[in-house]
Amino acid sequence: NDQHLFENSINSEGTDVDIFKDEFNEEFLQINVEAANIEVENELAIEQFFNIRILKQNRKDMIEEDSVVNPQRPTSSTNKD
Repeated sequence: NDQHLFENSINSEGTDVDIFKDEFNEEFLQINVEAANIEVENELAIEQFFNIRILKQNRKDMIEEDSVVNPQRPTSSTNKD
């Protein structure tokens, strides 16, 4: 009879371990999902950073082109003789 009780307690502990394993695996999966989301956000941030750099460069190029096409006219204050 004691043997039977002993086996039952082992089984119930085994069940606790299984529950713990399931919870651990679930948490581990959740962490993996969060890590994957962070990676995606990081890639998007890098992409945005490069897009902003491209936009800034394009704007700079446009300003340079504009200054070549339309050189600054001297203002009236510099024309005074």
